[in-house]
Amino acid sequence: MCIVFFINCIIYRQLKEAIWTRKYGEPLLLHCVHRNPAVDESYTTPMAVENSMIHETDVLRWLLDEDYATAEVVFAKNTRRTHANMQS
Repeated sequence: MCIVFFINCIIYRQLKEAIWTRKYGEPLLLHCVHRNPAVDESYTTPMAVENSMIHETDVLRWLLDEDYATAEVVFAKNTRRTHANMQS
């Protein structure tokens, strides 16, 4: 776990440097996708937004040094693995 966290920190720092130096131009659109391999039936759609998406939003604020007034959650089509308490 610590090694994975350390590697992710390095990748995020490299990404931030690329954004700030405009290595690939100015960021125009943010698109985050979060995939949990599996969750049990106690995990609900609001939990995915409130407990997972918030971390992605926080990382984006740090990467771009910007604040956001709004965000939009767009749901995909449910898969056969989606349980009753979740929307994919």
